[in-house]
Amino acid sequence: MGLICGVDECRAGWIAVFKDLDAGNVFWEVLTSLVQLASTNPAPQVIAVDIPIGLPDRGLQDCDLEARKKLGRIGCCVFPAPIRDILSASSYNEACQIRFRIEGEKISKQTWGIIPKVREVDALLRQNPQVASGVREVHPEVSFFYMNRHSPLPDGKKTGAGQAQRFTFCSQISALS
Repeated sequence: MGLICGVDECRAGWIAVFKDLDAGNVFWEVLTSLVQLASTNPAPQVIAVDIPIGLPDRGLQDCDLEARKKLGRIGCCVFPAPIRDILSASSYNEACQIRFRIEGEKISKQTWGIIPKVREVDALLRQNPQVASGVREVHPEVSFFYMNRHSPLPDGKKTGAGQAQRFTFCSQISALS
């Protein structure tokens, strides 16, 4: 059975949506840890994760710059990946000091908010080379950009209209299964 998976963080841990490429079935599961994903049998051939991976030592990742460029007016929803040294920080202030020492700037609160998930993904990739080979960083808004004929969706993801637009695209993809 060929399996692909999309993963995003949620309050309970991670929401994973799977597609069985042979049967066409789509199903989902809430995972408390990504280690559970590594032990899925069969393991997904591709895991698309909405968390920065391949962290830079300094500067911005080319993929973040390209995503911002594609998304135009909503490009700010792609915030910079943290530099690798920030993963060792135990507090927001320490993370700001580390980045300031290296790049002359502090990190955003939004970036600090995802650091525990970034650490978890980074550890999974470093400890499981077989899993790592199939992991790809994705950004949902870039996916919707392509689904919407190379145009950003007009409404924000937290608005009723924006949620309806995203649900419609996801439903269409699911219906193709």
